[in-house]
Amino acid sequence: MAKKTDDHKKFWDDIAKPDYEDFMKNKGDIRKAFHAVTSANHMADWVYQSNRSYFDTFTFTDKNGQQQPVNSNSTFANYVREQISDFEILRGISNASKHLNVKKAQNDDAPTSAANTYVTAATYDSEAFDSTAFDAGAVMQEGASGDFPLDEKITSVMEFWPEFCKQHGIPIE
Repeated sequence: MAKKTDDHKKFWDDIAKPDYEDFMKNKGDIRKAFHAVTSANHMADWVYQSNRSYFDTFTFTDKNGQQQPVNSNSTFANYVREQISDFEILRGISNASKHLNVKKAQNDDAPTSAANTYVTAATYDSEAFDSTAFDAGAVMQEGASGDFPLDEKITSVMEFWPEFCKQHGIPIE
């Protein structure tokens, strides 16, 4: 019998969480970072499509301050952006990793290019004799407010999804 990934819960269990866990074990791996970012970002599509009739009653505020209906994947992503600003950063990284260059987003820390995401060099601390003695580096993101470790933003959005779904009565875990 074939196993299908055909709803948001299966996407969460089979794709998003494993991508996140793989990256968190390898925080210096940009490929795993892009996978984790893309999965966390695309949770919006899966949650929306699996619960479309519920979310089609929602609105979001556009860049001109006007209320707009949620009626597509992109407008639902705009709604999510209002709930958690880190989502917009991941959304930009996900799109930049696919297209190389993207338009500036509403969040000043969101990228305009995949080149805004980079890996720091691995280091060795000769005076440290614990598990941090060998630092494999970290995937960093350039932002208007300064560079920051990408794992913090991914964790923020991954922690958001179960809480958001619970708040809206949508099973996920």
